[in-house]
Amino acid sequence: MTHLDYASESLDPRGTRLDRVFFRVAKICAILPMAIGLTILVLYYFFDWDFLVPVGGLMLFVGTFIILTGIGLTITWCIRQYFAAKRLGIPVRWRTGVFLTFLLLANFPVAFFCLAVGGYLVDSHVSVCVSNETADDLTNVTVRAAWFSRSIGTIRPGNSRYVDIRPTHSNVIRIRVEQAGDSKELATPTPSHKDYLLKTHVKPGLELESEFVYWSR
Repeated sequence: MTHLDYASESLDPRGTRLDRVFFRVAKICAILPMAIGLTILVLYYFFDWDFLVPVGGLMLFVGTFIILTGIGLTITWCIRQYFAAKRLGIPVRWRTGVFLTFLLLANFPVAFFCLAVGGYLVDSHVSVCVSNETADDLTNVTVRAAWFSRSIGTIRPGNSRYVDIRPTHSNVIRIRVEQAGDSKELATPTPSHKDYLLKTHVKPGLELESEFVYWSR
């Protein structure tokens, strides 16, 4: 509690408690959006969970509302502190209000950073197609790159399945298939550009062949 809080409490205890609520809620409004945004970005980088993309987009709007609320509460808190200081005849302490405003406004460059990095991560995905050219089902089909792994599941004869994967820090994509108790894995170079589709043909005897096909999405 500052000297100003002690002094104003002797005049209006209820007003002082209200000021503290304004200040604490404004602090939460300053910290919460950037903390959530950075957490979403870190989780998406390490785990590549698709649902985090719309969640991050929604957080831009929710975070903006929270920040504007915090700015409104900060302005209200500063005005109340100003008039309390005038009544008591003591200097107004603007440092806390300026710091809180700066912390609130810092959310905007943080949001821009998250948007730029998140957009780069989304755009760095490559597409993989696995085609079953055998007479039996392919089971437990998985595509891996570095620590990322995507499961395609079962592919019936004559069918193909597509999956997007982000090969961060990896020059190799591994495709693993199973059929009738047997399994096979193919390691193939990562496409040099996201517009190239990595198409893998699974032939009888679990012979795997891959090719790069230009595929503008």
